[in-house]
Amino acid sequence: MSSNRMAQLIRNKHWRNTPLGDMATWPPQLKTSVQIILDSRYPMFVWWGAHLINIYNDAYIPMLGNRHPTALGESASDIWADIWEVIDPQVQTVFQEGRATWNEELPLFMRRYGFLEETYFTFSYSPIRNEQEAILGLFCAVTEETSQVLKGRRLHTLRRISAVTEEADSVGEVCRLSAGVLTDNPFDIPFSLIYLWNDEQRALSLAAQSGLEADSRLTPLQITMDGDMCHPQPWWPLSLSDRCEETVFPVDVSLDVPGGAWPEPSRQGMVLPLESWETEKKSGYLIVGISSRLAIDDRYREFLNLLAKGISGGINRAQARTNERKRMEALAELNRAKTEFFSNVSHEFRTPLTLILGALDEAMNPKTTDSAAALAMAHRNTFRMLKLVNTLLDFSSLEAGRMKALFEPVDLSGLTNDLASSFESVMKKAGLDFVVTCPPLSKPVFVDRNAWEKIILNLLSNAFKFTMKGRVSVEVIQHAECVDVRVEDSGVGMSRETLLHVFERFFRARESLGRTFEGTGIGLALVKGLVQIHGGKIYVDSEPGRGSVFTVTLPFGFHHLPQEQVCHTPTEQADKSLVTTFILESGQWAGETSHELTRPKVLLEERESLPRTDQSRPIVLLVEDNRDMRDYLTRLLRAEYEVVSACDGQEALEQVHAIRPQLVLSDIMMPRIDGLELLTRLRANQELQSTPFIFLSARAGQEAEIDGLLTGADDYLVKPFSAKELLARVKKTLGLATMRRAAIEYESRFQHLAHHPEVMTWITDADGNCVFLSQTWYDFTGQTEATGMGEGWLSALHPHDRLSVQQAFHEAN
Repeated sequence: MSSNRMAQLIRNKHWRNTPLGDMATWPPQLKTSVQIILDSRYPMFVWWGAHLINIYNDAYIPMLGNRHPTALGESASDIWADIWEVIDPQVQTVFQEGRATWNEELPLFMRRYGFLEETYFTFSYSPIRNEQEAILGLFCAVTEETSQVLKGRRLHTLRRISAVTEEADSVGEVCRLSAGVLTDNPFDIPFSLIYLWNDEQRALSLAAQSGLEADSRLTPLQITMDGDMCHPQPWWPLSLSDRCEETVFPVDVSLDVPGGAWPEPSRQGMVLPLESWETEKKSGYLIVGISSRLAIDDRYREFLNLLAKGISGGINRAQARTNERKRMEALAELNRAKTEFFSNVSHEFRTPLTLILGALDEAMNPKTTDSAAALAMAHRNTFRMLKLVNTLLDFSSLEAGRMKALFEPVDLSGLTNDLASSFESVMKKAGLDFVVTCPPLSKPVFVDRNAWEKIILNLLSNAFKFTMKGRVSVEVIQHAECVDVRVEDSGVGMSRETLLHVFERFFRARESLGRTFEGTGIGLALVKGLVQIHGGKIYVDSEPGRGSVFTVTLPFGFHHLPQEQVCHTPTEQADKSLVTTFILESGQWAGETSHELTRPKVLLEERESLPRTDQSRPIVLLVEDNRDMRDYLTRLLRAEYEVVSACDGQEALEQVHAIRPQLVLSDIMMPRIDGLELLTRLRANQELQSTPFIFLSARAGQEAEIDGLLTGADDYLVKPFSAKELLARVKKTLGLATMRRAAIEYESRFQHLAHHPEVMTWITDADGNCVFLSQTWYDFTGQTEATGMGEGWLSALHPHDRLSVQQAFHEAN
């Protein structure tokens, strides 16, 4: 007999106390079978006799688990009582029928280690016979396939996780798809929870789950962190450390957690961190149940860690795609905003350029009687262009980090009061209450004078621009460590959506209802940047229709500022040119430099008192939000036309029905209703749809012109333009409109004459095809336009006459 471990145990066992008796009495078939299995390194055993006494080799020991070595010499039915119901029929096949059996990866659930274990075996039972062919025992060669079956099953799960997360568009989709895959493997994953970490909320949010219902005692939708405390306290251990290690934990029996594929509830779980590629912090947690029928060994741990890495990878890939998509959207939005910004800047430059060039042309014309007014207009618009250029240069320097400030101790209350007071005249003339409350401060504030002027003037200019009635106020409030400057108005206010973007570069509110549509979209972005270089902050609070409050907070002292830019000796006060540009611009919005608008009622009354020749002058409705431009265009046109002006599309619509203009001359970019919307509404009106319409726009470029013409405009004139070009375009458009009206009237008269005489009338084209048949023809023949046109009219003739009539008809043509 062999000298291995089982051979030693077999030799030392007291066999005389077993049904086999003393080894010396064993039949030769048994001795030979035992010798074969002991000499083999393949797992084998022999069940002998009616009691199926078990004898096995060394290779079979691991398959017995805790049943070794007591299983030696015991009855197989006692050893494998937990699986006997499954294998006994096969044993009977061997002993009763003498046939061998075969099983491949047969699932068997046995208690080898104190718990009901999921196992898989490939084995064959073969009969052992004597010389008389009597069956004395059973021989079995067996392979445990548990690790292979589990490996294949788990590999399939990992492959599916990789596949479903590869192209998922969002983190949420990755989690939902992953949970779906885990649902399909309840053998290894009785349940799972995926929680994602939200840094801003300091909370874990449930992203997906399997095997459990969402929003239950076991699956709170959110776990909020308060220091080391959790609300609610999860039933699994939560580590907020950045160590990426899994944690196995026991499951409280009172929780009644599911067992997945098995009726026994899961009694262990594992918390696995989900790693982030972008930061060292965890992006969340995967909590899984451990199968009640499997031991948590190294292979199980490895599978679960690979599972967590697969889900983490999917989350990170989806997050990267989301970030890239957001980046591309942000770039597209930035590009759109830049395009709109350049369009706005073009508008802002072209309008004053038109007025400057036009004013200079007027002043140089010897026939001009009021050169001073023209030069004053040029002067105002030169200041406007100066303001635009300075704003663009300041913003460019700020964006590039090249702005050099000089911070000096300043009486901030006094400086703010002086700047605000310069707006008093403009505010009063616009009918607004203007309140300035700037009490003395106990100590100076370190600011750059020029930058502070731009901050206050921009905020006041904005408040004036968007406050049509009511009140504007400026207030300085001292606190212990800082000072607040509040600019408040009762104007149009802003929506929540606008508030989110109001300080962004190039942003302009869509719902602009101010005095003008003019603006570059960088004013408030510049203000925010200037406040930030002071180490301060700016806030805004607003509601639509309730006005806005801008609050600038600056800290006292100078240690928060770049020390090389701090000057402890106050410098001379800045010049007033910046204030002048803002006041002149606001004055234009308030109408300080222009006459009152000509209203339709006044115009009609004047027309009734004019001689007949004057009453025949065409009426031109001029729609322009810039008052200087309205005045300039009115002066150009009034020599030949009656001019009625409106400050935006809304006012134009209110006037157009009363005056019935022969031509509308309109800007595009205006508050309330812009030029494109005005044209769309006119073209949709049955009575006004044929009114000639010319766009005057600072939006240059073929695309802008095409947009205007496709909307239905008759012409598109880009600023700056000369007076001669404008007058020529107006004259041409009115002339074409007159010709169109004449053609329509001629067609109407022809139709009337053709349809009413007693004779039938028809008209052909150059090829002899009929293109017109009078109503008399239709009434007489019973044909319709669809059946009579072309050569269809011949079908109304008698068949015998058609050929001769057709020949005569073609000869006549």
